[in-house]
Amino acid sequence: MYTEGDLSSLVKELLNILNKPEAGAAASKKSPKRLSPAQGLVIAGLLLNLFEVNSLLIDKDRTVQVVLLGSLDPNNNNF
Repeated sequence: MYTEGDLSSLVKELLNILNKPEAGAAASKKSPKRLSPAQGLVIAGLLLNLFEVNSLLIDKDRTVQVVLLGSLDPNNNNF
């Protein structure tokens, strides 16, 4: 299992990588999209297999909802 320090440094590194502006973005009038800390944590959780996709819901308006399943208990890997 990962320690809290490992997860913290991994999230910081992931946010730094994902929040870097694209090449030529400085010349562009549009500002680069930035990830929130919550979005970075969800991505890190998926990459570390802390979450699994439980369901994918698409309604009639083509709105997509992704339901993730995971456990905050480090001893419970049976999600």
